Amino acid sequence: MHQLGLVTLTFDPPLIERMNEVRARIQAEADIHAEALREQKEEQERWQREEHSFLLRNRASREAKRQGSANGAACRGVFL
Repeated sequence: MHQLGLVTLTFDPPLIERMNEVRARIQAEADIHAEALREQKEEQERWQREEHSFLLRNRASREAKRQGSANGAACRGVFL
């Protein structure tokens, strides 16, 4: 029966330094990508809040116009 032996590798210092540089670059790229995703999510949430706020103001304004025209009163915008 054939047994596999343990192989021990020894890296010289320039190779270890190069591997660490590559690892650092890969990690930096992952961090940049994660930050871009976080910023995109925050911006999307902000847009949704602003859109919701706009819809509420628009709804209140239309309701005020409808009530104003029904009462014969001057129409004024209602903002929350």
